[in-house]
Amino acid sequence: MNRNLLMGACLVALSLSVGCSKKNKVSDPITSTTTTIPGLTTDTINQATSTTGALSSFVPQTVYFGYDRASLSGDSQSSLDALANFLRGASSANLEVEGHCDERGSTEYNIALGMRRAQAVTDYLVNSGVNPSQINPVSYGEERPSQVGSHESAWSSNRRAEFVLMTQ
Repeated sequence: MNRNLLMGACLVALSLSVGCSKKNKVSDPITSTTTTIPGLTTDTINQATSTTGALSSFVPQTVYFGYDRASLSGDSQSSLDALANFLRGASSANLEVEGHCDERGSTEYNIALGMRRAQAVTDYLVNSGVNPSQINPVSYGEERPSQVGSHESAWSSNRRAEFVLMTQ
């Protein structure tokens, strides 16, 4: 197992096991060091790596949307397919889908648009076989910009959905 894959598996396992009190050790075969990570179990690592291999291979950081749009692009759908595959295999994982907007439009309109974006992602994942109880769509409207500014570069960065992986 290469080092990046091991580190990815550790990140996945840590993400999936937040809140557990049991401690286990992980050995790095490259450096022969051992690390104790609270809540890390062999089952968690096996579950995470058997469905995905590494954190970056299944959790897209961001899905972007067009101006005043809540529809998913083909590229977004492809990255969400990997996320759906992971969630179907990890029943203890929950996902918060955060919908965001640029600064244009009223606060009320942007809250509604952010929710439509979060719901579009949720619907896609559910239609891909993910249990609806694993997904929580929320909207932040324009309140949490990823880039501040009143220009197209900032606006396009802020029209997005982001993901927070949680455990039950």
